[in-house]
Amino acid sequence: MHENLQVLADQLAADLGRSVLIEDLSRLLAASALLGVVDQSRKDSILMRRPDDSVKPLHRRHRIDDAREPVLVAADEELGTLARWCIPLRTDVLHGFIWLIDEPPLSPDELEHARSAGARALEVLTRRRQHEARTGRLLDELLTAEEPARQEAAAALLEHGPLADDPPFTLTVVRAGRGDDLAAGDLESVGARLRERMPPAAMVSAVGDGHLVAVLTTTGTANSGASVEGTLADALRDGTPNLVVGTGAPAPTLAAVPEQLANARYAALVAASAPEFGGGAAWEQLGSWTLLQHVDHTEAGVERLCRGAGVLLDPRNEMYRETIETYLGTCGDARETALRLHIHRTTLYWRLNRAEQLLGRSLGDANVRIDLQLALRLGALLPR
Repeated sequence: MHENLQVLADQLAADLGRSVLIEDLSRLLAASALLGVVDQSRKDSILMRRPDDSVKPLHRRHRIDDAREPVLVAADEELGTLARWCIPLRTDVLHGFIWLIDEPPLSPDELEHARSAGARALEVLTRRRQHEARTGRLLDELLTAEEPARQEAAAALLEHGPLADDPPFTLTVVRAGRGDDLAAGDLESVGARLRERMPPAAMVSAVGDGHLVAVLTTTGTANSGASVEGTLADALRDGTPNLVVGTGAPAPTLAAVPEQLANARYAALVAASAPEFGGGAAWEQLGSWTLLQHVDHTEAGVERLCRGAGVLLDPRNEMYRETIETYLGTCGDARETALRLHIHRTTLYWRLNRAEQLLGRSLGDANVRIDLQLALRLGALLPR
């Protein structure tokens, strides 16, 4: 699809002697070489691979989202933008735009030629949306249906979707970080960015409770030496903030992928809760965090793991919780703990003594330390 749009953009640019951009509602789909006169907004869109946010108020004033015919967007001296033609790509819904800088001004014949190119681009975008809708429905069915519907969905995806029957398969979940939710509009935007950054053999679909995006990919398509979750976590940092990624264990068949959905969700939760994972976690590499996947994720569950630990979940005791977490994370090394917390060791000992009083437990007991570290990890996973 992208290759067809790129050829179309290059040909139109050559015919009209000016650069051409083709965008959908959230990303740049194709860009010709910078022919003729260009402005900074055009350069920024190409570099960022998405529409330039700074010119959106200008576009709203020209009502391009409602347009059905080409719209001439006037130059704006304050924004430093040149006049440009916007050709909407629309059926019953808006799919995107073709943009051409109007310097020198387009003749009526040239504008009609651009409209014809827009009709061809619309055909490509319509086919893409139909294909994505079909594969999205099949992926939803694969992840939620019972047998034999699950097997049928897997077979249909291998026949009609982008995936080859080349196991193992990896299920990746993208969700908002702690304290955030993805609105419906954000889901579409995140999904579009994922499709742009994923290899061709991948599928993306919104699943679950409205704030998760599931990505299905064969492990063989991942970049050598780079984890799927790490690659996606890095790629998403330049868009919607505070997104985290979790992957399940590799599945031997496509039909077995749904068994990893819970694991991928849990890995994403850990990635959102534990800064050491850097926003991306693989279920197979969670270590002792996997011990907490199926315990009761409540304050009562925290208390069952370590009597008295629930008091440290009180926001008023955050300082003591942070101190103990750091202390346990350094295996009880007071010097290193004080360095990490940027406090004097005398202050550290006072805090630890006060924490023991709150807990009613001695940190000198190895079993208490083990129980407390697990309890505090569980506390980090609780809803906030």
